Amino acid sequence: MASMRAWVHDRTVEPSDSGFTLVTDRISMTPRMLLTPAGPLLRRTLEAFFAHRHRRLAAHFARN
Repeated sequence: MASMRAWVHDRTVEPSDSGFTLVTDRISMTPRMLLTPAGPLLRRTLEAFFAHRHRRLAAHFARN
């Protein structure tokens, strides 16, 4: 992410006991500028982005 001084994205993909796959994303970031007032908005934006990505993955790999 160009707007971040530091961006670490760790993704784990592991089988679950129910036979599905569990995808977990962990983000650690440092903004280039002090975004304290915008922090909650940035968090919600990233949560929405990854929720959308996980929905797309689920739809693409869904069992029929």
